[in-house]
Amino acid sequence: RYINHVHISEPNLKPIEERELHIKLKKVLISEGYKGYVSIEMCKVDNLVVLDEKMKYVAGIFQ
Repeated sequence: RYINHVHISEPNLKPIEERELHIKLKKVLISEGYKGYVSIEMCKVDNLVVLDEKMKYVAGIFQ
């Protein structure tokens, strides 16, 4: 209802860390009926393996 979009980020836009908070956030979003996207907000990463890992992590939680 009141949530338009969700960003997952870290302080200073560092690469996403695996956190229990993300699982809690998913539960809140589900309970509120959120149907939108969850996006990653982080600085440029030159290592594509790291980027792929972060994308898979977030997708694994929020799909």
